[in-house]
Amino acid sequence: DFKKELRTLNRELQLHILELADILVERPSQYARRVEDISLIFKNLHHLLNSLRPHQARATLIHLLESQIQRRKQAIEDIKQRREEAQRLLGESLVIIEGSQQQVMTPM
Repeated sequence: DFKKELRTLNRELQLHILELADILVERPSQYARRVEDISLIFKNLHHLLNSLRPHQARATLIHLLESQIQRRKQAIEDIKQRREEAQRLLGESLVIIEGSQQQVMTPM
């Protein structure tokens, strides 16, 4: 479990940093081992975070594709509304044209 492992490493890092501070105050000559331990914890954190990158990329791609789908659905709805409006206008125009032609054909 990545989350649990990251939390464990984070707590361990905090503990080692506090121990390093104590060592620097009490025995400054013995700090090298703690610095190595902290370096190892950072390497482990880095490795763990890098192994999460594919999951992050997948989640980002899913979000991007869902956004594209939503935009395309909205575009389709807009096109349908415009088509219906165009059909309505064409129908009205046809009625007007037919009415004009009937007036021209009927003798007065």
